[in-house]
Parts: sequence; C-alpha cells; structure tokens
Amino acid sequence: MKSKSIFIIIASIIPLLILPGCRVVTEKEAMDFVLDGWESMDEGRYSDAVVDFSKATELEPTMADAWNGLGWAYARLNHPDTSVAFFNVGENLNDQTQVGTEILAGRAFSNLALGEYLLAINDATAALEQNETWVFRRDPSLTFKQLELTVATSHFALGDYAASLTWVQKLDAGFEVDLDILSGIAKLAEKLEALKDEL
Repeated sequence: MKSKSIFIIIASIIPLLILPGCRVVTEKEAMDFVLDGWESMDEGRYSDAVVDFSKATELEPTMADAWNGLGWAYARLNHPDTSVAFFNVGENLNDQTQVGTEILAGRAFSNLALGEYLLAINDATAALEQNETWVFRRDPSLTFKQLELTVATSHFALGDYAASLTWVQKLDAGFEVDLDILSGIAKLAEKLEALKDEL
C-alpha cells in the first residue's frame, strides 16, 4: 500500500517536471505580422508584405505601422490610389512618431504619382515639419531631399514656377534661372528632371 502511494506521488510530480520544458505554441500577434511584412518589403516580396500587414490590421486595427506598411507595399506594387487609401487610415490614427512621418511621406509620393499636386505639397511639407532631416527607416535612399523635390515638382506642375525654384534651391543653392523668359522655365524643368536622377 505504501509503495502504491509513493507511485501515485511520483506519477503526479513527473508532469510538473516535464511541463516547464515543453514549448507552448502561441498565435502570432499583430507586431509579428508587421515585422514579417517589413522583412518581405526588404526582400522585394511586396505581395507577401500586403498579406502580412493585412493580417496585422485585422488583429489590431489601431496599429499605425501596419497601415503604413500597406501603403508602402501598394506604392511599390504601383497602385498609388490604393496606397493613398491605406495611408489615409494610418494618418487618421494620428501617430506622432517616425511612423506618422513615414505615412505622410509615403502619401506625398503616391499623391505626386496620381497628379494630386496640392495634396502632395501638403503631405510633404507636413512630413518635413515633423522631421526636417527625415530618412525612411526601411530604405535610407529615401530622404527629406525626395520630399523637397516632391514639393518643387508639384509647384512646377501647378504653374507656380517661383515656388518651385525656391524648393529647388534648397537642393542646389547655386541654381539660378530667369523665370520671366521661357528658356528659364525650361531650364527649371530640366533641373527637376536632373534632380530626380541625382537623388
């Protein structure tokens, strides 16, 4: 009888000793999907990134970086209209961190692609107000300089050549043209094209 009770005690202790070493399978959280999405973006797998960011928004609709990721992924897929729609959701969450600046910057680029020049100017200048030395954390080749060029290009497209020149001179302080003559406006247009290749 005594050996039987010892056996019962040992049998009840063994699971307690084994359980702590067992791995518990947990569901992925929204942040996990966001991290996977950005990894897919880094590898150029934009459609996979869309899937991951979408799952993150389903789990946590108030996570601004998930909407940010969707915006950038659709921009990379050359769907600026869809990109803007997702950036709009993210911007409405009023994120004041680097993510919020990325949302404004990404939306500025997408609005420029759509020919929404006033919106592009508003977003780019708002992003620059938040961070005048902005650099995209996922792609260091995208910086405040592209935002300044977006503003310059948008002003030119709207026919405000003086404002365009002012923004071009932020990128090249020595650039001067006479905007009272057609050749001066043509030189400004050439400069904008040259800056697109340089930046």
